Amino acid sequence: MTGGDEGPLASALERGGMNEGRRMLARLVQTFGEKNVFVELQRHGICEQEARNQAAIALAREFHLPLLATNGVNMATEFEREILDVLTTIRHGCSLDDAGLLLQQNSNRHLRSAGEMAALFRDIPEAIAATGELQEQLLRIAMVIANFTGGEAEEMRRALGSRRSADKMRALEIKLRAGMDANGVAPKAQEEILLGISSFALYGFPESHAASFALIAYASAWLKFHYLPVFTAAILNNQPMGFYSAAVLVKDAQRHGLRIKPVDVLRSDWNCTLERESDDIYSLRLGYATFAVCVPP
Repeated sequence: MTGGDEGPLASALERGGMNEGRRMLARLVQTFGEKNVFVELQRHGICEQEARNQAAIALAREFHLPLLATNGVNMATEFEREILDVLTTIRHGCSLDDAGLLLQQNSNRHLRSAGEMAALFRDIPEAIAATGELQEQLLRIAMVIANFTGGEAEEMRRALGSRRSADKMRALEIKLRAGMDANGVAPKAQEEILLGISSFALYGFPESHAASFALIAYASAWLKFHYLPVFTAAILNNQPMGFYSAAVLVKDAQRHGLRIKPVDVLRSDWNCTLERESDDIYSLRLGYATFAVCVPP
């Protein structure tokens, strides 16, 4: 795929217009083959982006390449936008109050339903059709060469995006081999097909979650470094969150220089709170909610 706003085709169009975009697309076709290049389209309500889309559509038709509607997803739901807004302000070195139009496109970066995508790209129905076709290719392969039922093919698709995809694929490999044997698929061809499917299973889950994990990790690290007291209080006040216990989080914050004060019946609240010290540094006062897990018996 040619990528979104930061992909090679979009960068070429921005750098040198149609001529540069044409050269880039020709290079991609030469490198990967005509059947393996898809022109990717995204729509986030930005005028410059739509201009690039129209140029990309023209080039795709000139090169007889399929269009795909992907939309550059950065979050599963629109309710996760806050963390993306924070990352945007970090990247541009500004506050949320001053970010203004920089945050506009973040409202459209969530995963959309098939109906929403069809409505968004209703003027380019071939992009929606090609996207659905690409997603269904693997299922059709399993049904044609290995006699999988629709349900079994769907089970394989889910396994490819699962955290334990390798384990699930080992079980499905037996069915695949049996079906391919029944259809007379040569052993060498079987190995190539299974290698392609199993290879995707190894990175399918990490790839599908990489952007979200990277976004959370980057923003969390920045907040922890610049606002350790606030960050620690927020994390403790939202327990349980899995991974690390409240006691581990407290010890880690102390190692990074945060002053932790114990629960005090006269000063503590239910949640952890911040207290300004005489040297103008904030300390963290543990709340009653964290007392049981932060203080040993």
